[in-house]
Amino acid sequence: MDQFDELQDSSKQQFETLTASSSSLVKLWLTLAAEWAGFSKASIGTGPAFLEKLAGVKPFEETLQIQSEYLKSLHSGLVGYLTKVGEVYSSFVQEALKPVERAASKVQD
Repeated sequence: MDQFDELQDSSKQQFETLTASSSSLVKLWLTLAAEWAGFSKASIGTGPAFLEKLAGVKPFEETLQIQSEYLKSLHSGLVGYLTKVGEVYSSFVQEALKPVERAASKVQD
């Protein structure tokens, strides 16, 4: 009977570990979706203003300056977005490994 109880406890711990890791994965996808939506909204929002500004420009040099400023803005936005996504993935890995580490420490004890 003891072996059955041990097997049952072990199965329960594995299920709880899997459930906790799955929960972290769901949080990751929701966070990434929210970040992508925010980045897309910001990127799309700057387009019309850029085109409007570009349409009113006469000298070629001014056109290049406006395009350069727009590309710098897009680049900094993308870098910020990618940095945020990297942080999200890093925290996801840390959170996802916590249940596994707890289960491993119980096995070692």
